[in-house]
Amino acid sequence: DSVSSPANGFPFPDEGVDRAINELVAVLQAQGFYYAQAAVDSLYVTGDTAHLFVRIRRGPIVTIGELSCEGLVRNSAAGVRKHLRVGTGARLTASLIESIEARASRISYLHFESPVKIVPRPGYTRADLVLKFGEPPAVSLQGNTGYRADDRNGLVWSFDGSVRDVLGDGRRIRLRSERRDRARSNLTLDFRQPLFLFGASEFEAAVRTRDYRDQFSEFALKSGLSTYLNDRAFI
Repeated sequence: DSVSSPANGFPFPDEGVDRAINELVAVLQAQGFYYAQAAVDSLYVTGDTAHLFVRIRRGPIVTIGELSCEGLVRNSAAGVRKHLRVGTGARLTASLIESIEARASRISYLHFESPVKIVPRPGYTRADLVLKFGEPPAVSLQGNTGYRADDRNGLVWSFDGSVRDVLGDGRRIRLRSERRDRARSNLTLDFRQPLFLFGASEFEAAVRTRDYRDQFSEFALKSGLSTYLNDRAFI
């Protein structure tokens, strides 16, 4: 334990006292003393100045133990850890928890349910982190069909189907098909998967055809890679 006087000349009202104590605790927590506490020890006033003495319980430096995930069925915790980029033994701080939550929220094939659960171990020198996720359906099918009396072939449709995680963590295949009439139809097949070449990235490849028989026919192939350079910069 230690005693310090962090505030000479700050506003005397209770909110000023609370703010000064919270700022002091935040400094300690940023250094890894995650369970640091502070409380007013004594207070005296000379003239228009209040002298506040605060008793601080820093506690031990806390490091991260195990990082586990709940709610995963088709995807693996190992794949999630690649996105989070946090190793065992890192100091537990409020800013690190914020970064973990931000990275978890950016995993495109999962739904992160905040907040991160912090489970201290005996002795309070280590804490395990538990993240909860939801997975979208493995198969998603949407579509409708109809009949046009003025079309020689008659049948028209719109279809959108996706298959997720069958080929591995975060991999998705999506097929979209549309036929408006005899002379207008579209077909798109795209594939996405996470990569970790330059941080957490996502690769996408797509094939698209359009058949407007009386006007034009089109075939296109595209691919791309998107990545976060850090917690804020995205390309």
